[in-house]
Amino acid sequence: MRIYIKTVFMNRLQRFVWILLLLPFGLGALPTNSIHKIDDEAILWVSQEHDFGEMRMFDTQEHTFTFTNTSSQPVVILDVKGSCGCTAMQWTKVPILPGAKGDVLIKFNPWKDGIFNKTVTVFTNLGEQEQLIIKANVQGWETR
Repeated sequence: MRIYIKTVFMNRLQRFVWILLLLPFGLGALPTNSIHKIDDEAILWVSQEHDFGEMRMFDTQEHTFTFTNTSSQPVVILDVKGSCGCTAMQWTKVPILPGAKGDVLIKFNPWKDGIFNKTVTVFTNLGEQEQLIIKANVQGWETR
């Protein structure tokens, strides 16, 4: 019985060692989700900055940033992140073909007064991280 248990253990240990040795070679054959950098300027924005001017606290303003895909491959916006919780974003979810246009809608709802300079980062499948800037001079409650 002891010999049988020892043999089973050695067989399993031997398989485990072979798996550890061959695993790196097998992983090299798997497809990867690599990022392809194809052009210096894959996205051409109409404007990357918008100034809302003077606005009141808790009033929502929105602006649409439009861009053109100038690369030779479809562009997919993977994610859009704001630098604060006072921004909400919507964007074109389908792939934007070469020469086609896409949009990023930013809704700004400040809950403090003051001068704001906020950034919104757009992440694409081409490895691009585009920065959009929104500005506002927010007036407080006492100006209502």
